[in-house]
Amino acid sequence: MVPRYIYAPIEEISFNVFAKLAHKSKEDAFDKNEDNNLNKDESKQFIQKTETTNEFNEAQDVLGKVLKVVHIIGGLAMAFGIPYASAFLTLLYGDKWNYPQCVLALQTYCVII
Repeated sequence: MVPRYIYAPIEEISFNVFAKLAHKSKEDAFDKNEDNNLNKDESKQFIQKTETTNEFNEAQDVLGKVLKVVHIIGGLAMAFGIPYASAFLTLLYGDKWNYPQCVLALQTYCVII
């Protein structure tokens, strides 16, 4: 459940950003096709391909940044979750759940995140 709460907002934001980029790309392509039907010029087609490539590069940059954020969150969970699993269980539940098996389970969960 915890990863779902952490990663769900990132997933929703990414979905909206990519949907807007795709919609923007389709609108631009539709507008350019109307212009190309009126006036077929090779320079306009070159500009259209260049702008499509720029939009693809923009989407690629956004995806790269989202993946970096997700990797940083996962790395922080591993870096701090494994050594502090015992302290976290003691703080949250007291000595009741601070058994080696419980600590190992929480450490494994931190790696899965």
